[in-house]
Amino acid sequence: MDDYDSMIKVLRGLNDEDKGRLVARIQELVGSSSLEALIAFVGSQVNRELFAAAVREFSSHVKSGG
Repeated sequence: MDDYDSMIKVLRGLNDEDKGRLVARIQELVGSSSLEALIAFVGSQVNRELFAAAVREFSSHVKSGG
């Protein structure tokens, strides 16, 4: 299982509280809560990398019990 598969597995298993924390973190990163803003944000390669890094960091934190 590679890092991506592991991250997806962790994300699928999030409880509602952790989902809310992840959503809040992504909204903070994007600077908006709208889907349109998220789509525009990930339209940039640099922002896609920031998005992926934030999700990886969050999933690693959750996976380690934090």
